[in-house]
Amino acid sequence: LRTCIVGHAVSPNRLQPVMWGGELHLGGNDVDEIIVRKMADAFLQESGVDLSMPPDSLAYTREEESRAAAHLRSLAFQMKQQLYMEGSRQAIACVHDLIDGKTLDYTLTTAEYDAAMHDLTARFNRCIRDIYTGTGYSIGQTDHVLVVGGMARERCLLRTLEGIFGAGKL
Repeated sequence: LRTCIVGHAVSPNRLQPVMWGGELHLGGNDVDEIIVRKMADAFLQESGVDLSMPPDSLAYTREEESRAAAHLRSLAFQMKQQLYMEGSRQAIACVHDLIDGKTLDYTLTTAEYDAAMHDLTARFNRCIRDIYTGTGYSIGQTDHVLVVGGMARERCLLRTLEGIFGAGKL
């Protein structure tokens, strides 16, 4: 959630902003990092290699480690896209020879993903409620909610919005 605007219609084609706000670090990259941490933890348990740091981290002593960490982030993005698909129950990442001949074979179920997203959805919920606190408007006065961008497909955040505003308003 980069920005949220609370407004009211002044005509059929014009929205008058009343208040906007948000959290600059609450978006798709945060979701990717949640998945990266889960995969990196599992890979560390299996292989003893820690790939949880960003690819440009100075903690990596070999270029192969940096490349593997970058690959993990690419896989996290792909897994996120799999989990966004309607009816998806799991996302799978399998890479032979991720680093030093070690294989990554990781499955993330939607239940595990939802549990991992708890803190992020709580921040999202708080952000929405804080914005409304400053407007003088109540959430109940909201007729429509428009969700745009990549996070518009994120299942946990959409459920959070439905819980705040009601499903018929999205």
